[in-house]
Amino acid sequence: MGAPRPIVPVLPWIELVCGALLIAQWQRQVFSLIVGSLLVVFTVAIIVQLARGRRPSCACFGSWSARPLGWRHVARNAALLVLAVVVAVW
Repeated sequence: MGAPRPIVPVLPWIELVCGALLIAQWQRQVFSLIVGSLLVVFTVAIIVQLARGRRPSCACFGSWSARPLGWRHVARNAALLVLAVVVAVW
């Protein structure tokens, strides 16, 4: 996807910690906004790839989900963003 190399090994850990803190309900609104912001960045990256005519493998949820990027990824992320907003304001 073209992520900067220093970010690649750290990003899954950031996602894992944020998810765990959301589950634990610790600073729920703050972390839902952080997760939502990450999701916006991911969605923009996907849209940029699609606009350039590229369809790299996503593997967003591990190797078992390795499919070429498509607009379904954007739709999925939009739905997840709605959930992040709901958690942030609820």
